Amino acid sequence: MTFSSIHPTCPLCQSPRVMSRNWARKAAGAIGCAAGATGGFVGALRGAQIGIASGLMTGPAGSTIGGIAGAVLGGLAGTAIGCEVGTSVGKTIDARMLDNFKCLECKHVFARQESTCGYVDSD
Repeated sequence: MTFSSIHPTCPLCQSPRVMSRNWARKAAGAIGCAAGATGGFVGALRGAQIGIASGLMTGPAGSTIGGIAGAVLGGLAGTAIGCEVGTSVGKTIDARMLDNFKCLECKHVFARQESTCGYVDSD
Protein backbone atom coordinates (compact mmCIF):
# COMPACT_ATOMS: atom_id res chain seq x y z
CA MET A 1 0.00 0.00 0.00
CA THR A 2 1.44 3.36 -0.99
CA PHE A 3 1.63 6.28 1.41
CA SER A 4 -0.57 8.41 -0.81
CA SER A 5 -3.56 6.12 -0.17
CA ILE A 6 -3.15 6.18 3.63
CA HIS A 7 -5.10 8.91 5.36
CA PRO A 8 -3.68 10.55 8.47
CA THR A 9 -5.18 10.05 11.87
CA CYS A 10 -5.54 12.77 14.47
CA PRO A 11 -2.57 12.72 16.87
CA LEU A 12 -4.86 13.93 19.67
CA CYS A 13 -7.90 11.64 19.49
CA GLN A 14 -6.69 9.08 16.91
CA SER A 15 -9.77 9.67 14.75
CA PRO A 16 -9.45 8.78 11.06
CA ARG A 17 -11.95 11.55 10.21
CA VAL A 18 -9.37 14.09 9.05
CA MET A 19 -9.61 16.60 6.22
CA SER A 20 -6.88 18.56 4.48
CA ARG A 21 -7.50 22.29 4.34
CA ASN A 22 -5.15 23.20 1.43
CA TRP A 23 -5.36 26.95 2.01
CA ALA A 24 -1.99 27.75 0.46
CA ARG A 25 -2.75 25.58 -2.58
CA LYS A 26 -6.02 27.41 -3.17
CA ALA A 27 -4.58 30.90 -2.60
CA ALA A 28 -1.40 30.34 -4.59
CA GLY A 29 -3.41 28.69 -7.37
CA ALA A 30 -5.66 31.74 -7.63
CA ILE A 31 -2.68 34.12 -7.57
CA GLY A 32 -0.90 31.97 -10.16
CA CYS A 33 -3.97 32.02 -12.42
CA ALA A 34 -4.18 35.80 -12.18
CA ALA A 35 -0.47 36.21 -12.87
CA GLY A 36 -0.67 33.67 -15.68
CA ALA A 37 -3.63 35.48 -17.21
CA THR A 38 -1.65 38.72 -17.10
CA GLY A 39 1.31 37.02 -18.70
CA GLY A 40 -1.08 35.27 -21.05
CA PHE A 41 -2.35 38.64 -22.22
CA VAL A 42 1.16 39.53 -23.32
CA GLY A 43 1.44 36.08 -24.88
CA ALA A 44 -1.92 36.65 -26.55
CA LEU A 45 -0.67 39.84 -28.17
CA ARG A 46 2.43 38.06 -29.39
CA GLY A 47 0.34 35.09 -30.52
CA ALA A 48 -1.95 37.43 -32.42
CA GLN A 49 1.04 39.00 -34.16
CA ILE A 50 2.32 35.57 -35.16
CA GLY A 51 -1.16 34.49 -36.24
CA ILE A 52 -1.63 37.58 -38.35
CA ALA A 53 1.78 37.15 -39.97
CA SER A 54 1.20 33.48 -40.73
CA GLY A 55 -2.33 34.15 -41.95
CA LEU A 56 -1.22 36.81 -44.45
CA MET A 57 -0.51 34.12 -47.02
CA THR A 58 -4.23 33.25 -47.18
CA GLY A 59 -5.48 36.82 -47.32
CA PRO A 60 -7.39 39.10 -44.93
CA ALA A 61 -9.68 36.34 -43.64
CA GLY A 62 -6.75 34.08 -42.81
CA SER A 63 -4.98 36.95 -41.10
CA THR A 64 -8.01 37.72 -38.93
CA ILE A 65 -8.62 34.08 -38.00
CA GLY A 66 -4.91 33.56 -37.33
CA GLY A 67 -4.80 36.63 -35.08
CA ILE A 68 -7.84 35.55 -33.06
CA ALA A 69 -6.59 31.97 -32.74
CA GLY A 70 -3.14 33.14 -31.67
CA ALA A 71 -4.61 35.48 -29.05
CA VAL A 72 -6.91 32.82 -27.59
CA LEU A 73 -4.19 30.17 -27.46
CA GLY A 74 -1.68 32.59 -25.92
CA GLY A 75 -4.13 33.64 -23.21
CA LEU A 76 -5.18 30.08 -22.38
CA ALA A 77 -1.61 28.83 -22.25
CA GLY A 78 -0.49 31.63 -19.92
CA THR A 79 -3.41 31.10 -17.55
CA ALA A 80 -2.95 27.32 -17.44
CA ILE A 81 0.78 27.54 -16.80
CA GLY A 82 0.37 30.21 -14.10
CA CYS A 83 -2.34 28.21 -12.34
CA GLU A 84 -0.26 25.01 -12.40
CA VAL A 85 2.83 26.74 -11.03
CA GLY A 86 0.82 28.52 -8.32
CA THR A 87 -0.88 25.29 -7.28
CA SER A 88 2.45 23.46 -7.09
CA VAL A 89 3.95 26.18 -4.90
CA GLY A 90 0.87 26.17 -2.68
CA LYS A 91 1.00 22.38 -2.35
CA THR A 92 4.59 22.60 -1.13
CA ILE A 93 3.70 25.32 1.37
CA ASP A 94 0.77 23.26 2.66
CA ALA A 95 2.92 20.17 3.05
CA ARG A 96 5.96 21.78 4.68
CA MET A 97 4.93 24.98 6.44
CA LEU A 98 1.27 24.97 7.46
CA ASP A 99 -0.94 22.94 9.75
CA ASN A 100 -2.83 21.53 6.79
CA PHE A 101 -4.98 18.88 8.49
CA LYS A 102 -8.04 19.30 10.70
CA CYS A 103 -9.71 16.56 12.73
CA LEU A 104 -13.46 16.52 12.18
CA GLU A 105 -14.03 14.95 15.61
CA CYS A 106 -12.04 17.08 18.06
CA LYS A 107 -11.26 20.05 15.70
CA HIS A 108 -7.51 19.70 16.34
CA VAL A 109 -5.37 21.25 13.57
CA PHE A 110 -2.03 19.61 12.86
CA ALA A 111 0.75 19.22 10.33
CA ARG A 112 1.62 16.03 8.49
CA GLN A 113 4.65 15.45 10.74
CA GLU A 114 2.37 15.19 13.79
CA SER A 115 0.24 12.52 12.12
CA THR A 116 0.81 8.90 13.04
CA CYS A 117 1.35 7.79 9.43
CA GLY A 118 3.41 8.89 6.45
CA TYR A 119 0.57 10.48 4.53
CA VAL A 120 1.51 12.33 1.35
CA ASP A 121 -1.28 14.16 -0.44
CA SER A 122 -1.48 12.87 -4.02
CA ASP A 123 -3.43 15.82 -5.52
